[in-house]
Amino acid sequence: MNRRRVLITGAGSGLGQALAVRYARSGAIVACADLVLERAQQTVAMLDGDGHLALQVDVGDDAAFEAMVQALARQWPQVDVLVNNAGIASGGPMVETTMEEWRRLLEVNLLSVVRGCRAYAPGMIERGSGHVVNTASFAGLAAAPSIMSYGVSKAALQALSRGYAKALAGTGVTANA
Repeated sequence: MNRRRVLITGAGSGLGQALAVRYARSGAIVACADLVLERAQQTVAMLDGDGHLALQVDVGDDAAFEAMVQALARQWPQVDVLVNNAGIASGGPMVETTMEEWRRLLEVNLLSVVRGCRAYAPGMIERGSGHVVNTASFAGLAAAPSIMSYGVSKAALQALSRGYAKALAGTGVTANA
């Protein structure tokens, strides 16, 4: 049986961990990527079946992301499902949120999704099958002033996901948030 290969970023806790458990229970092989390797390893230890991987990555850094892509390529011939789940939050009014916080939030919450899509969607398109799942948030719609930087990053992610889904139409690859 050919098992689906699923890469989940931010798989060391929360929703990412829950998704890893769900995919493994459905028979998939899961690569759990997280900023903290030990958390990814703990998630892998929870998974049904064998062949799962734990990877360390800072999804907000181009070089670190590329290193993870290369490490996974040495283990797997392809990724069938990409779950761009890694994310961080920041609170406070806009003028009190530092530019560094804004940049880091956009690198992790938005540009990491671009990195993932650029790395894995071309192979999916070539094979004519695959799925990209981007974890969005109601904060992207709510316009809450106390979490403005987070909300802006998630609103941008929703727009990116809608546009990318349309761009992929007819390829056999789907994308959603």
